[in-house]
Amino acid sequence: MKNQSNTIRNTLVCAAGLAVAASASAQQSLLTFDSTADVGILLDPMDGSVTNPAFLDLTAAAAAAGYTGSLTPIEGVQVGDEIWVSDQLADRIWRFDLSGAFIDDLGVDLSGDGLLNNIRGIEVVGDTVYASLGSDSVLYDRGIAIIDVPTLTVTGSVNGRVLTDTSYFDVYYTGTELLVANIDSGNDGIERYDLAGNLLGLLFASDGVSSFAFPEQIPTLPPPLQAPRARAPAGGSATATSSGAMARSSARMPTSSLILAAIASSA
Repeated sequence: MKNQSNTIRNTLVCAAGLAVAASASAQQSLLTFDSTADVGILLDPMDGSVTNPAFLDLTAAAAAAGYTGSLTPIEGVQVGDEIWVSDQLADRIWRFDLSGAFIDDLGVDLSGDGLLNNIRGIEVVGDTVYASLGSDSVLYDRGIAIIDVPTLTVTGSVNGRVLTDTSYFDVYYTGTELLVANIDSGNDGIERYDLAGNLLGLLFASDGVSSFAFPEQIPTLPPPLQAPRARAPAGGSATATSSGAMARSSARMPTSSLILAAIASSA
């Protein structure tokens, strides 16, 4: 049986882009997944109220694609002008436009069977999407599937470990490399890969008993709130900076709080 989390899946911050006034900030919503009803739900980020109970309808998407099996949405990311949603039980990625309309599925064979077996977390880096696969399929070994976005092609999968020692759950881009969560029993931990799919080493390893077990999604948290401290640049006056921030690419938002631009208002 495929490993599944009992919690609601990944959340995205979606900018509604309301052009009310030049100084007005964009209306925002939270997009989260109900893996029982198989829908993506929009929530108000301030009070948690539901603003759209079925922004993404995976059941309708499956019907349009001719898929009749089970669904379990795991994670959604923005890929260009689309939202891609990984589905652990359908073994594929569902593609939607930014208004929530279904486009197509990805990672299937000519008969419509999913080839991304036990897919879980996904990550977009430029023109490439990296997908964590928990099981082998006909074409791709468990590990990290690599998808070329311009051609919508799965180019293969990579794994720097013994295959039976991995059951990857999430992929996260730090700005320089990939962090991959491994939930395989006895090999629990977070592993480091470069963008070519080469294993760089372990960021954290656990036996699943003496330390944490079953690591799933990897978000980024803001640095702790603390008073700014003065730092004097060479030849200048002191300026206030905050300490403790993680150095990383400002172009990459964490998956759990990704900004989606130009989503139509649900109002």
